[in-house]
Amino acid sequence: MEPSIIGMFWYKPENYSAFLDIFEDALKLPASYDLWLIKAYQACELPDLKGRHIHRVETEPDLFLAWCYRNHMNVDSSARTAYSNMVAAQVARGEIPLLPVIDSASKNH
Repeated sequence: MEPSIIGMFWYKPENYSAFLDIFEDALKLPASYDLWLIKAYQACELPDLKGRHIHRVETEPDLFLAWCYRNHMNVDSSARTAYSNMVAAQVARGEIPLLPVIDSASKNH
């Protein structure tokens, strides 16, 4: 049986603050990208995620905001989860390649 694919909303260092500017729940997130990255890697180690492929779901703030509006969603954690699940399903169907969270390239960011 293939391990399941989990989508994880992933920020690029250069657009983290722009995302915080549009999120309705920005105060629930770390103030800096570096703190967020530490928490993201810690989350990947949670027992519930062991043995699963975790896909980095990267987008741009304006694209995500437009997606939220098109889908009548608040710009918050529920929307980030829904967006990540949508992309993970595309990966599972082979429509886009898996972009793993933990690899040699992502650890250097």
